Amino acid sequence: MEIINLANICRQVEIAADNGNIDAMVYYGAFLKKGYGKNVNNEESYIYFKLAADKGKTDGMIQCALLLSIKNDPKGIDFLKKQRIMVI
Repeated sequence: MEIINLANICRQVEIAADNGNIDAMVYYGAFLKKGYGKNVNNEESYIYFKLAADKGKTDGMIQCALLLSIKNDPKGIDFLKKQRIMVI
């Protein structure tokens, strides 16, 4: 049975994100949000989600809004409206 090293995977995804891979930005943000391979860091997670969102990635936009709403920041809904994501 192969042992999965989340810290190593996390580092590889971080490198890809830092090199401009939009999907990796979302994945790395999720790793930071959930604490996979690194300690939970919502502030840094938001940065990577926002980078992806600014490049048009819907998953990044939604995650930014969720992180803002966790803080009870009304900008969460405004963020979705600004990005033209339908809010019901």
